[in-house]
Amino acid sequence: MPNDKWIINSMGQIGTGQNSCTIAIMSTGNKTEQSGEKLVEDLTKAVSSELKIK
Repeated sequence: MPNDKWIINSMGQIGTGQNSCTIAIMSTGNKTEQSGEKLVEDLTKAVSSELKIK
């Protein structure tokens, strides 16, 4: 990627049935692919927790 930074984007569904939502996360400027993926995972867990989705 330009400037050796990673762009990591992800879209998916968390939860099932009526206790679910679709989430899209777009990030840029990640130092590594792995750090960008961890950011996406951490944000997904935070949203799931905040919305009380299991």
